Amino acid sequence: MKKNFFLFILSLFLISCGSNYNTDFQPPEAGANPADVFPEKIAGLERMISMMSIEDNSFIGVQSVYGDNNILIEVIKAANVQEADRYVNDFAVPRIDAYSSHGRARVNGVWSGRGSNSAGEKIYAWQKQNWVYLITAKSSELFDQAIQEFKYIDFQ
Repeated sequence: MKKNFFLFILSLFLISCGSNYNTDFQPPEAGANPADVFPEKIAGLERMISMMSIEDNSFIGVQSVYGDNNILIEVIKAANVQEADRYVNDFAVPRIDAYSSHGRARVNGVWSGRGSNSAGEKIYAWQKQNWVYLITAKSSELFDQAIQEFKYIDFQ
């Protein structure tokens, strides 16, 4: 009982920390052109789109790098929600947990996680149905600009 209460309080705390984001946007349409998914430029930095090499072939991922890896946006599609949950657990959670300050929660069935470190780097990830998104940036300013430009997330 105490553990569940603690987890509930921790979830509320994590949700209230920092900026909250609206991720209630429809995922890309089937067969969407990656050029239509990723912003052409963020903070004046040109995009470089490529397929992700994911160890598990159950997932299809496309990423866009901006500048010298100043910003990285990843979009992963799984076959179904359960497979997306597996991607989150196997790939997204370990990356978030690698940051010195991190948290993650599932609220009303929606998973999200965030992290930051003393160098100013930030990560935010979320799951929308069978899609998983990750945004990483080398600074808070670049991160905020990525949020403004990427059409599947916005400030709340």
